[in-house]
Amino acid sequence: GDKPRQTAAALAPGADGQRIWPDLVVDETDLVLQKNRYSALIGGSSQLERVLRAAGCTTVLLAGTKTDVCVESTARDAMMLDFNVVLVEDCCAALSFEEHRDACETIIQQFGDVMTADDVLAALDNYDDGAGTLPEGVSSETAPSASKEETLAGGAARGAGPSPSE
Repeated sequence: GDKPRQTAAALAPGADGQRIWPDLVVDETDLVLQKNRYSALIGGSSQLERVLRAAGCTTVLLAGTKTDVCVESTARDAMMLDFNVVLVEDCCAALSFEEHRDACETIIQQFGDVMTADDVLAALDNYDDGAGTLPEGVSSETAPSASKEETLAGGAARGAGPSPSE
């Protein structure tokens, strides 16, 4: 009975759950969006979809906490909204290894790709260099289709969400 109220309170503007993780470096040029639902892309949750579409982004790189809640919810909605989805596995966390692993499995089986940060950077570098080739194991479906700057601009639209201590 009390869980829905606790969740709503944690996602309310100004709540502890809305603080940006203190170790995250936020540049003055980064766009910071608020979200009030687990998914950053469900209607009424945030302005993220509008920002991504206005920037011409077709691929979303997802990172954050909790892998099996906020990140997976956003990945599902991103795929349903016709974005290419890449979950950056080593930039996500859950309360347990099993929850993290299971969410990664769900994403790769149904909603997009799962890559490490190094693989994402290599894919972006390859596209930026004009090589047009992807690292082994990277699908052309989810490879960034925009320029490095456009894709990173989309990735810089970070929503402040529940902290890892959620």
